[in-house]
Amino acid sequence: DEAHCISHWGHDFRPEYRMLGDLRRARPEIPIQAFTATATPRVRADIAELLGLEDPAIVVGSFDRPNLTYRVQPRSDLLAQVLAVIERHPEGAGIIYCLRRKDVDQLSERLTKRGVRCGAYHAGLSPGERAKVQDAFRRESLDIVVATVAFGMGIDRPDVRFVVHASLPKGLEQYSQETGRAGRDGLPSECLLLFGGADYYGWKTIVERSVAEAAEAGHRNPEGLLEGNLGRLGDMWGFATAPMCRHARLVAYFGQELSGDCGACDVCLGELEPLDDALVTAQKLLSCVARCEQRYGVTHVIDVLRGSRSARVQEKGHDQLSTFGLLKGTPVTSLRSWIEQLMAQGLLGCTGGRYPTLHLLPAALPVLRGEETPTLYHPPTARKRSRKRVIEIEDADQGLYEHLRELRKTLADERDVPPYVICGNATLAALAARKPERVEDLLEVRGIGQKKAETYGKAFLEAIAAYAPANMP
Repeated sequence: DEAHCISHWGHDFRPEYRMLGDLRRARPEIPIQAFTATATPRVRADIAELLGLEDPAIVVGSFDRPNLTYRVQPRSDLLAQVLAVIERHPEGAGIIYCLRRKDVDQLSERLTKRGVRCGAYHAGLSPGERAKVQDAFRRESLDIVVATVAFGMGIDRPDVRFVVHASLPKGLEQYSQETGRAGRDGLPSECLLLFGGADYYGWKTIVERSVAEAAEAGHRNPEGLLEGNLGRLGDMWGFATAPMCRHARLVAYFGQELSGDCGACDVCLGELEPLDDALVTAQKLLSCVARCEQRYGVTHVIDVLRGSRSARVQEKGHDQLSTFGLLKGTPVTSLRSWIEQLMAQGLLGCTGGRYPTLHLLPAALPVLRGEETPTLYHPPTARKRSRKRVIEIEDADQGLYEHLRELRKTLADERDVPPYVICGNATLAALAARKPERVEDLLEVRGIGQKKAETYGKAFLEAIAAYAPANMP
């Protein structure tokens, strides 16, 4: 099991696993089966080669989890963003992953002060303390756990309704494994990833240090180990910053393809708002990097674009640049998000090291000349469920709710998909409470984005309108 550990291209390489190849050579007559839930095509080939498997039967299941809704947000107000997710899921369980032990302690303490009953779990706690939290979660006497990545192995609680990553994971394998702990009962569940630019460079430093230690310990291929780890980190960063279907991006990483919009991520649900003047904005951002001679980092470029009179900007004479103040008044979070999106689309590059700097990539030139237009989105904000929404769901017209459930089943049967793929129960309850009359009204209901409104909106509106005359006051 955990066969990906044998490959240095895998996300959890362990040199001891390579000794299994010696076992294979010593006892070639014994059949070997290798299992893993997170192996890319490259890792699968590596597993077969290192175990000495000749023409093995390779069985690959689907990596897609259609009942999981993936959302990605820049980390702005961590407590508020986490509380918003908890409020959206009053029933069921949740796991909140943090990178460091102190982050776990701080967040769990802040949540407790806000009235959230949660447990903390990390390697700094005693075995007894960890076992107590894990057992309480398994027995369903504790529903929310704030933890490092050490938590979750061997736990198969089916009603985990949300998984939050408070920072960027080190790779898509880890992300897939941890988000995969949500919704194992097949019901709609949410996976929220919160990230910031510092996450990438923090992981990069950790990776470079660990590879250097491995080289000192006699690792046979430290260059390949570094390449694999940094490649996985880059793929994770691209997932977080590139505004494309999250489901499609995730399964593509594992060598599979998803056709059409998934209808279950912030991009396909229409929760991200496209920037109208994306070309002009991109040109201003790219031009500023060029005017700064491609020698400065994100923060400095943002200061120049916002017209900051900081000592550093004036000392470098950058308050005299033509790009100075071109985006004055634009929020820092927006500018940082757009720069990250341009990086994800291959227009901007960023050096490593202690002081990373931005530079233009060849793909930036057609944009600067106005020949190509990149896609930019306004940075998403934390989705908050207001008290009004709670009241609406509680006050849903039960007759209409059941009527809409029957319609949902009919639509699902026609498309040969589970009902939750059409929409979740909370969305049906909101429809039964609001009783929308127009497509524009549908878009105000959580769980219905532009794509779903176009696909199912007519059927739902007609059902609500037909139900109204005989059953509504």
